[in-house]
Amino acid sequence: MRGRYFRLNNFISTRTAPSHPGPAPGGRDSSVVDPGEYSRRTKPRGAATTEQDRFFLDKSDPSSWRAVNAFSRKVGAAAEDAGTPASVVELVNVRVPQLNGCAFCLDLHVRKAEAAGVTAQQLAVLPAWRDTVLFNAVERAALIIAETATLLPDENTRHAEQAAAREALNDEQYSALQWTAIAINAFNRISILSGHPVRPRKTASAPAGATTSTEGAR
Repeated sequence: MRGRYFRLNNFISTRTAPSHPGPAPGGRDSSVVDPGEYSRRTKPRGAATTEQDRFFLDKSDPSSWRAVNAFSRKVGAAAEDAGTPASVVELVNVRVPQLNGCAFCLDLHVRKAEAAGVTAQQLAVLPAWRDTVLFNAVERAALIIAETATLLPDENTRHAEQAAAREALNDEQYSALQWTAIAINAFNRISILSGHPVRPRKTASAPAGATTSTEGAR
């Protein structure tokens, strides 16, 4: 078992996450620029990217964006029908964008995970979950699926990891969690390629005028 985890952890450590902040499923911000108004002017090398410079895939093809969201809702319904706790689904939805480097989806799904009952301590140690005792067997299986579906390690490692995950899940949960990982990977790529920004958001406990850096466009 330790050998299998070492191989996957070693695989994870060699991956380079995308550097661009990432949307997640949701509505839209009226301030998001319409791609039809996108300016194709040449920018000086090294100049900062502004919102006007970004090409938002969800705005450029609303039909495809709606289809992706419909797919995500079907996946969520399958997970619920399989009796998968919302907290377990959200662990997948946080772990995948951690690996992909999707800021937008992280900002959205960390809040959803907290609302679903994932503890602040679990979220804090999530990148090192294998080295803790904070996750039960089902949660660990879900995280194995999240990492395997995202990183796609070599065949032997993949099969060993999948076999370990299946020990804690029934067939419906095993299928639903794999589809969950596939769906959030798709949203991560849309977010990262679009460059959806994470804007500061006021918090209830913050003094007037204070903000914290979190998700903006919805």
